[in-house]
Amino acid sequence: MVAPGWVSTDRVARAIQDRAVLADQPLGRVATPEEVAQVVSFCALDAPASLTGAILDVNGASYLRT
Repeated sequence: MVAPGWVSTDRVARAIQDRAVLADQPLGRVATPEEVAQVVSFCALDAPASLTGAILDVNGASYLRT
């Protein structure tokens, strides 16, 4: 499963400009659609068969699973 956080799209552009949203982003920015697409492409084409039951967070470390 690919679990993106904030993604820079036209629909959320105004919310992303909010300093509170960016303050929660350790990288200082949100993911691009292309970055999310790269992860999806990897899972569909290149991931090893043993990669099962994984949750891949594409969120710039704004949420860390424990």
